[in-house]
Amino acid sequence: MTDRLEIKGLCKSFAAPVLCDVSLSVAPGEIRGLVGENGAGKSTLINIVTGLLARDSGELLLDGTAFNPRRPRDAAVAGIAVASQELSLVDTLDVSDNLLLRRLPSRLGVVDKARAAAASAALIEQVGLVGVRPDTRVASLSLSERQLLEFAKAIASPSRLLILDEPTAALTTPQAGRLHDIIAKKAAEGTAILYVSHRLNDVRAICHQVSVLRDGRIVRTAAGSEMTLAEMIEAMSGRKPDAVEIDRQVNRSAAPALTARAATTAALPHPIDLDLHGGEILGVAGLAGSGRTELLEALFGMAPLRTGSVTRHEVGGTAGIDSPHTAVENRVGLLSEDRKASGIFAGQSVRFNMSLPALAATAGQIVGRRREIEQVAALIAGLRIRCSDATQDIVQLSGGNQQKILFARWMMRGVDVLLLDEPTRGVDIGAKFDIHSQIRKLADSGCAVMVVSSEIEELTALADRIIVLSAKRIVAGFTERPWDSGRILNAAFRSHVGARHGDGVA
Repeated sequence: MTDRLEIKGLCKSFAAPVLCDVSLSVAPGEIRGLVGENGAGKSTLINIVTGLLARDSGELLLDGTAFNPRRPRDAAVAGIAVASQELSLVDTLDVSDNLLLRRLPSRLGVVDKARAAAASAALIEQVGLVGVRPDTRVASLSLSERQLLEFAKAIASPSRLLILDEPTAALTTPQAGRLHDIIAKKAAEGTAILYVSHRLNDVRAICHQVSVLRDGRIVRTAAGSEMTLAEMIEAMSGRKPDAVEIDRQVNRSAAPALTARAATTAALPHPIDLDLHGGEILGVAGLAGSGRTELLEALFGMAPLRTGSVTRHEVGGTAGIDSPHTAVENRVGLLSEDRKASGIFAGQSVRFNMSLPALAATAGQIVGRRREIEQVAALIAGLRIRCSDATQDIVQLSGGNQQKILFARWMMRGVDVLLLDEPTRGVDIGAKFDIHSQIRKLADSGCAVMVVSSEIEELTALADRIIVLSAKRIVAGFTERPWDSGRILNAAFRSHVGARHGDGVA
């Protein structure tokens, strides 16, 4: 059988080599996993296959015929569909227009809105976009809803090759399971699938073969079921994975560092009461749309309170949090879930992106440039951020390294309360370990940390206490290990299927 996609000796360099003699093939009906650390070259390979980048050398074959895409349209016409990690949606258009942009149904030269709505509704239902209508404006969707929409857009029309770049990074376990069922069905129908993900257990479970990319080279290919997680990590990093100690001595402060009392916003209609203590890591679980992000936005002052209060408590007194400005003034930081839209400053350097909150805190003072440079250099080294130097434009870095910079931003500012929304979304396993280690160190130093994550495994690895949101309410609380993932998930579904016995409500 002829391979659907065959890559031979692919090479690409920018300032330094990014891909070196990469050879890879994907057969019809095969789900081929591609894994590697951030910066290994995965995105560059995808961009070459989809016509966003030109290769320096090597060959591409599609069903045995030479394939030379010069722009994304060439790939689309050839039957290649892609769901991108950096979402390709148009915020100002509605869901239907985004899904059918290349093939809007028409009659006598006029868009047939009824047919478009029907086709869109079928796709929306297929991927599980609950509560989203064809005429919903994309700008109003959450990150997880946008990721589902990106996937729906990729499968909107038949394709020979489906490329999925971190398709489940912002999704909960049930949502990811639904997507995997669709992917398996597509493969059974003969579609070749290239599946790129940092969720290594998902890769092992769904992929027939897995190729490991390290420093721009394919270093190993094996059946997903034959590679252990430790072997996959070692192949990706070139070193044996460090053992991570998840149990730690929690030194939780008696008085809370941040409280919410009967707090409601336009997006959180039910009163929220919450205490976050210094020295603890509080995990927040829940399904997409449960109110996790909205909770962090309320605590950070991004969403105006309709009722109640959010208060920062310090030794010297208390302060109400009613805006991001007062939050930062009172040493509260927020890492948002969407680094592209509300995190990085594109076109600015690593140093600028890392230093900005710290510099804002010195307004009206002379900035010690040498000290700033030294702090940035120390954080780059400590977090193992891969960049040429601190002057490099942040958009030239991989998503995982961008995420580390945003995390370092608040370390450099020196916050006492840190709110983290999907802190390891789209980062490799090595970067995830680095970020987890820093979160634990911050909590050990007395910082109060709140972590929202779609991965229950991440919460159970990190958290000292876990709360669960469902339908914009806090419905459960868990305070003691060992964590029961089944009870946590049961609580998350509580408002959708009704309360069940023993769901751990606090």
